[in-house]
Amino acid sequence: MRASLVIILFLSFLTVRAQNDIASLQKEAEELEAAGNSRELASTLNKLGTLQWQQGMLDEAIESFSQSLSINKDLDNVNAQRIINGYLGLVHLENENYPEAVRVFTERIRLNKSAGKTQELISDYYNIAMAYQAMNNYAESDKFAELALNKSLEANNLKTTKSAYLVLAENSEKQGDSKKASAYYEKYNTISAHLRKTQMEQLQAEKEQIQTEIQVKEEQLESQRSSLADKEEAIEEMERERLLREAEIQAEKAQIEAREKLRKTQMLYLIGALVFFIIVL
Repeated sequence: MRASLVIILFLSFLTVRAQNDIASLQKEAEELEAAGNSRELASTLNKLGTLQWQQGMLDEAIESFSQSLSINKDLDNVNAQRIINGYLGLVHLENENYPEAVRVFTERIRLNKSAGKTQELISDYYNIAMAYQAMNNYAESDKFAELALNKSLEANNLKTTKSAYLVLAENSEKQGDSKKASAYYEKYNTISAHLRKTQMEQLQAEKEQIQTEIQVKEEQLESQRSSLADKEEAIEEMERERLLREAEIQAEKAQIEAREKLRKTQMLYLIGALVFFIIVL
């Protein structure tokens, strides 16, 4: 119960924060428009549209992206137009405005062809196929799914190849062609199994690499610990040698002092004897 409450409060916090960010971007857009700063205005509108999209404000997101698209057409920024059309098409799909999604992605196809963007073309063909499928126009959906499939095969992109086969399988199934649907599903499943195997092998390789890196670091730490132990032992040996040398010096000093004391004693005896001898004489 407490965990659920924490999650609800956290999500509420994120929603409030997002609404504040949206309001801030709207104000910024108004100021940029008043200042006539078109380039920065387009950038701000893109940020605003993305945030509105994330918050499920689809109509508002479409309006923001459309304004940015219009500005970038005036600026003749073709690359920005390609990107914004991609956003717009996806929002229209999510908003279930499929004819508009087809129109936007068709325009993006023209731009991507001119720019030689193969991967983006595959995405455009696939999204149009999905839009036509949602409209139960399976003939058009098949047409664009096959375009996506052919481009995917040319690019050797197994992920998009798999997605195209799935659309074709679903279309065939909905049209009652179970034989064709089965053939497409088999290809889809074969590629899916291959991708899962490849992913597992990649994860295993990454795991082994991490384990190797951990082992190397442990060996380095052990080497450092051994080196530190050796240094500590050397310091202790030096300390022992210092103490021994100090003891030797103290012993030598004591011997010198003893010899000096003996010499002084002998000198006193000698002087005493000499005085006695003089007195006697």
